[in-house]
Amino acid sequence: MCNAPSFRVTAAMMTLGATGLASAQGDGDTAAGYRNGAIITSEDGNFSLRANAEFQFRYQATFGSDTDSDHDAAMGFQYNRTRLKASGHMLDPKLTYQVLAEFNRASGDSNLSDAFGEYKAKPNLRLRFGQFKPAFDREFSTTSPTLVLLSERSIPNAIFRVGRAQGVQARLDGDRWRLYAGLNDGRFSLNTGYTSPIEAEYAVSSRAEFRLGDASWDQWRDQTAFRGDEFGALLGAGVHWQREGLTGSPDGDGYLAFTADLGVEGSGWNVLAALYGHQIDTGDSDDFTDLGAVLQGGLFLSERLEAFTRFAEVFPDDDRAESDSFTRISGGLNWYAIPESHAVKVTAEVAHSLDAQADSAPPVAAPSQAHALLPDTEDGQTALIFQVQLVF
Repeated sequence: MCNAPSFRVTAAMMTLGATGLASAQGDGDTAAGYRNGAIITSEDGNFSLRANAEFQFRYQATFGSDTDSDHDAAMGFQYNRTRLKASGHMLDPKLTYQVLAEFNRASGDSNLSDAFGEYKAKPNLRLRFGQFKPAFDREFSTTSPTLVLLSERSIPNAIFRVGRAQGVQARLDGDRWRLYAGLNDGRFSLNTGYTSPIEAEYAVSSRAEFRLGDASWDQWRDQTAFRGDEFGALLGAGVHWQREGLTGSPDGDGYLAFTADLGVEGSGWNVLAALYGHQIDTGDSDDFTDLGAVLQGGLFLSERLEAFTRFAEVFPDDDRAESDSFTRISGGLNWYAIPESHAVKVTAEVAHSLDAQADSAPPVAAPSQAHALLPDTEDGQTALIFQVQLVF
């Protein structure tokens, strides 16, 4: 008979933004406290549970759109992202888990985003299984949305990323490099059964990263560099391939995506460049190859105030009905309530589209609430975004 683990929570200091575990020890060495989230552990240390919440609230205004025939503007409040996460380990610290629920910004309905386990088979080998983000790119796969430089990831990333899927993945670590490889159900196939028509029959995702300089792996978890951070560079590349099978695929007979990115950071400044592309095999003569590029950077003006800018462009295939390139330029400021912490962050951003969205659709889709991009047949659409972020 297996007895349930015994938990006892004791009084603990819970300071937002603390980097160490502030805990009170009682009989049996049980503990509760704060370490990147509220955490409790079992008496024997074989079970742990960390709870996190993330919240992003916005005011958005978009000018120059075709949303309303009588007005060329739309504005109002919305929550951009609300998520609850539970993570920890069980039986052995080598066996970890994570469950992440996210609330839809349009309807408020809850949705399962992550549900996976990971086993550290060797000091440099991790095996993951369940539903998660297959390793492919830096903007989405390896960076949380609360750790990006601007209010949201780039439009090219929204087009070319793999998204979430169900599958298995291995990660092999070296001191200066990391390799990821996995099998999954295909891009954007979260919360699907194996007979779902939106799944690929099989898909392969992979990514390689190599770091230079003194910046540690932990420094590359976010897209910014605080004052005092080490100088370094991170070079990454990813490939995703999937094939239609018996259950079908939304991308036709086959789909190939590829990306390369370079991040460079120093004390108080950061630069990230990324290239994206995909090839869509529709099964007939209408095959498409679309490309995208992103260049962004940030600079701290003081201990808490950071200026940023981004240039993003999408190049649809010439054979598409609407094949004009789409360019968006963004800039603004981040204010960090706690120095060197993303726990409380305020962002003010302005984004201007140099081209008409409709002339590049697809692949540039609208409306996109995350990017404040609305349908538009003329160039010059401008969006203002004011966001408050809480992570605890």
